Amino acid sequence: MKFFGCLTVLLSVAVGPRCVANLLTNPDFQVDDYAVGVVNIYDQWGWDPATIVSAERGLTPHSGTRMLRIDGTSLNPNGDGTGGTPYQFVSLLPYAALVDAGELQLRASYYANRVAGDSETDTEFVLTLRAYIGDVSQQNTPEFGKSGTSLMSDSDPSTWEKISLTWQVPAGTDYLGILPYPVENVHNDIFGSGQEFDGHYIDSVTLEVIPEPGVFALWIVGLAVLRRFLQR
Repeated sequence: MKFFGCLTVLLSVAVGPRCVANLLTNPDFQVDDYAVGVVNIYDQWGWDPATIVSAERGLTPHSGTRMLRIDGTSLNPNGDGTGGTPYQFVSLLPYAALVDAGELQLRASYYANRVAGDSETDTEFVLTLRAYIGDVSQQNTPEFGKSGTSLMSDSDPSTWEKISLTWQVPAGTDYLGILPYPVENVHNDIFGSGQEFDGHYIDSVTLEVIPEPGVFALWIVGLAVLRRFLQR
């Protein structure tokens, strides 16, 4: 027990909060916990209409037994959105020192898939990170920085395609939102007429802190100390 206690201390010193594997909650949608509607808390998937589902329409999840199907683009029956955007907000308080110094770099990614569809089936998927200042409980807080990328998907439902980006978080950021979503880039279906997307899915979403080179140096120091401890 003494050995494992020492190991835990050494690793926590060497790694710190900057090497958390994934900052997201329920990243592969194994828990049926999606809130359709405005989300103003941390660590909760929600926003535009979407459903956590098992294998369907010839698609199987990228990881585990569940995935997120995007159903619509707007909460407003009169809305005319083109992107079905699930959000998750993440607090950056544990990384405040790095954020304030402008040295926090993040890597985000997810896997996208869709049905083969027809000539009117939408093909584009987007990944966006948005930075915010203030309190996540305040709805409609304006973003003050963002980064995004897109992918034009293929028509093979047996393959999942990865979309990813890296981003230097703007100094002063209190929290950020991650948005992995499809876009109605081919045909903008009428909202309220049923499911707006033919069958578009996301899975295995990640948000990671990119370790600085100094972190690896601390790992080496920590392992050297651990080795001395074991040789006693």
